[in-house]
Amino acid sequence: MRELLLELEQAVQQQKPVCYTCLVETRGSTPQKPGAAMLIFSDGSQVGTLGAVVWKPKSNAVHSAYSTRMPRKS
Repeated sequence: MRELLLELEQAVQQQKPVCYTCLVETRGSTPQKPGAAMLIFSDGSQVGTLGAVVWKPKSNAVHSAYSTRMPRKS
């Protein structure tokens, strides 16, 4: 988790588009439990894992993260 947070901080500082994902619920036997986190970058690369699970976003948040411009620092 520490590596993931450091990567997130670096991405924000560099104004690199990134989407933070966090597993909130599982059913049955899963390799990851709630709280597992992953960063997804616009080039498709990732840091962390949600495991070998099928995840269904409840919104188009990943697309929104990449199509929305990050605010510029003053």
